[in-house]
Amino acid sequence: MAGLSFIHHLRETLSEIENNLTDGIAAISPWITPLPSAALVANAVVQDLHWNQALGWITAAIIESLGLTTVSTSLQLWDYNTAKRKTDPGAPFMLAALLVGVYLFSTIGLTVLLDIFPEMGRYAPALFPLLALVGAVNLALRSGHRRRLAGIAQDRADRKAERQSLRPSAGNLTDLLTSNTTSNSVYPDNSLAKARQARTAIQGNRLDNLLTLYRDNPTIGVTDAARTLNMSRQTIYTYLDRLESDGRIRRNGHGIEVIGEDAK
Repeated sequence: MAGLSFIHHLRETLSEIENNLTDGIAAISPWITPLPSAALVANAVVQDLHWNQALGWITAAIIESLGLTTVSTSLQLWDYNTAKRKTDPGAPFMLAALLVGVYLFSTIGLTVLLDIFPEMGRYAPALFPLLALVGAVNLALRSGHRRRLAGIAQDRADRKAERQSLRPSAGNLTDLLTSNTTSNSVYPDNSLAKARQARTAIQGNRLDNLLTLYRDNPTIGVTDAARTLNMSRQTIYTYLDRLESDGRIRRNGHGIEVIGEDAK
């Protein structure tokens, strides 16, 4: 029995070591697998574009780091879209996937096509402004996704606060249990009505606070507004769109102008 127990313990230990090694390799491999591609890009830049070696390696590092971030962003947005609730806003996964395509085209163009068609070297520098645009869009996608997640978290917090505000106290619960059938049947409808009223009141109060802030500070940025009102940037964007559609504000190119009765 002791021998069997030792063998079982040894198997568990070896299995744990194997899992840890596999996890470690899985964590490291995404950072080292771009190295061969980077070497090919650097070599192509030096030989086909006749740039110096230092600039070739800088170019390779930029392209491969951009590829790593665009792939990571696209996978993150894809994972979010597959797991999100129906009421949550969707993420622009197709745009992120398009950025990955641009990266692949740039890498293949520099490492393969230039070797086959050397005369295309005169057009190769046009790839770099395109890659700069890819980097900027990638940053915007990641920033937008952070705002999206913050807005969802804020919405969930609001809903939780509403539920807690509607939760009956011990005395009210006793009254409900001892009330007649008619009052019990009406209670769920009253609860739903109170929930809607509470949500409307919370949003109305936030909209009024946002209007007051922009009335006093028309040029304040979204980030500062979110920090001042303790809201997420996504919530500020959502409320601004709503206020604009309701005709209560106007974007004049220099800031937010409060109009109508709210401007008084």
